[in-house]
Amino acid sequence: MDWLPHVLMLSGGTMIAADCLANTGVVSAVGVGLLWLGSWLRDPKLLLVTGPPGALILVMQVWGLVGRRRAGSAEGGPADASQLRGEEGVVVSSDPLRVEVRGEVWDAVSEADLGEGDRVVVRRVLGSRLEVEPAEPSREGVKER
Repeated sequence: MDWLPHVLMLSGGTMIAADCLANTGVVSAVGVGLLWLGSWLRDPKLLLVTGPPGALILVMQVWGLVGRRRAGSAEGGPADASQLRGEEGVVVSSDPLRVEVRGEVWDAVSEADLGEGDRVVVRRVLGSRLEVEPAEPSREGVKER
């Protein structure tokens, strides 16, 4: 069982690093728990080394979650980015691709070639980035024959 603490610590560190991309907070919390458990199983004194950074990560994640929820409710925006699916926005920068949705500017990715001023629709939320595609042209002003 000498390998178990190492596997737990490695898994925990990997989950913390992965949450830098996913930005959920849950993945980091589980990662910190695994890191602490592995440290404790290896040698309880290791908690003196892994404890403070892990606690800092947890505090930062909770602070970020509270801040996002507070900003979402106070400004009438989304409590989390997943609520942006289906919303329309406009490209404000094409390199790097950035779009404005509900008054906020987001990093974005798209398979389409988009330029500034193009209208887009949010298809998916990828961590802190939005996957967008060109919006369907409006039928307003088009006369039916």
